[in-house]
Amino acid sequence: HGLILALAVIAVMMIALGLLASSMQMGMWEVRREVRTVTLVALTDAAVAESLAGLAADDGFAGVDEYEFGGGRISSEITSLGSKRAEIAALAILSGQRRELRVAVRLTGSGPVVLGLRAVER
Repeated sequence: HGLILALAVIAVMMIALGLLASSMQMGMWEVRREVRTVTLVALTDAAVAESLAGLAADDGFAGVDEYEFGGGRISSEITSLGSKRAEIAALAILSGQRRELRVAVRLTGSGPVVLGLRAVER
């Protein structure tokens, strides 16, 4: 009877270890997905920051050509909306995923002022 009990305990432990390994693998997938999302947000923020700096130096700044940055690619395009207003379309690409942010700005003598922003769903 002792051998049967030992085999049953081993079988239960193997099932438990299999479930634990499966759970850990799913957890790591979630962590990788979250890291990708946070990186995309940071890359988009970098494109916005660079665009705001360009506008601070020159009201006619047109945006940032696409280039590699932080493990991904960033770019921006600035559209004049007249009456000292503009919109920044900032784009980040990481591992085939894209994130676009639209930022409304007012152009003042002391630099651009962010009026609002929104993520563009694709």
